[in-house]
Amino acid sequence: MEMERKALYNTLRMHLPGFPQEGQQEWQTTNFRELSIEELFNQLQRFLPTLNKKVYITYGEMFDSPEELCECFIADGAFTPQEQDNIYLLVFEIWRKILTHKPCLSIFCDELDHQIHLYDEGSENGLVIQDLITQLQTMVETAKDSGEDPSKLMQAIESQCANHLESFIYDYIAEQVDEDQIDYAQELLDSFESILTDQKWFQFLRIRVLASFDYRQADVVLRDLIEVVTNERDLEFNLQVLEFLAGWGDPQLFVGLAIETFPLVETESDLQEVLTLCGNYYSRLDFDDKEKTIVSMLKDRQCIPFDTPVDKSDDLVKGLMEYLQNS
Repeated sequence: MEMERKALYNTLRMHLPGFPQEGQQEWQTTNFRELSIEELFNQLQRFLPTLNKKVYITYGEMFDSPEELCECFIADGAFTPQEQDNIYLLVFEIWRKILTHKPCLSIFCDELDHQIHLYDEGSENGLVIQDLITQLQTMVETAKDSGEDPSKLMQAIESQCANHLESFIYDYIAEQVDEDQIDYAQELLDSFESILTDQKWFQFLRIRVLASFDYRQADVVLRDLIEVVTNERDLEFNLQVLEFLAGWGDPQLFVGLAIETFPLVETESDLQEVLTLCGNYYSRLDFDDKEKTIVSMLKDRQCIPFDTPVDKSDDLVKGLMEYLQNS
């Protein structure tokens, strides 16, 4: 999926700290949100000398998005591609600041990107991000009611976001489950689950919701899900499920999935994560001797760099699988 222009520059600014580096210009990683309207117009007037706030608003009322407005401004100018991008970023931010009564998809996606970035840093405003999620739900429901394919809407939004929207939605719903906001998590799953691409992650979240009030049925459904996805050999997914099973559910589900997971580990970091989950599992069952054995294994490996490749024929890996089988 091709990333739209604003999302591309958000990616540079958010995910590549330390810029500008060689070959980059300062404006390409500037956080224009931090600039005043006066400073934004000062920079824009280097390219469009006659453009002031009054003229901008007059033209802005004629268009539905900053992208359309920017195309109008640069149509008759001999601007280089980089100059066009610089102009676009300035036009976009001015629109966001002064044409607040004219929301559009790109403005929504930019705000969503901004709030996801704050969320990842742990400094988000919970009410703001919840409001954005509600807006997203409304957009999805409107698409459904209009007979449109809501998955296409999600693809359009993904293309205008620097962050991976589906991963954020998963993390956000998982956080609601962690905080026992079960009704809200259920509502979000009902809104988004069917239109997102990697279904197993959201099926797993629904199982976690189910476990909050019917753990026996959740056991059954989780067993079925594990059987279906085993052939996908998805280490990250297995680790998420193992983390859940280490504290809840049928012990044999944990053992079976852990044995399936060991052959998937690639690095020392992966191996130690599985070991830690095994230790948590034994702790939950009050198998103190087995837990101590795992803790000892981890202690012996604490000096190994996390990025060290794991030899899957290593006696330790084989021994661990046998150790689990004999649990």
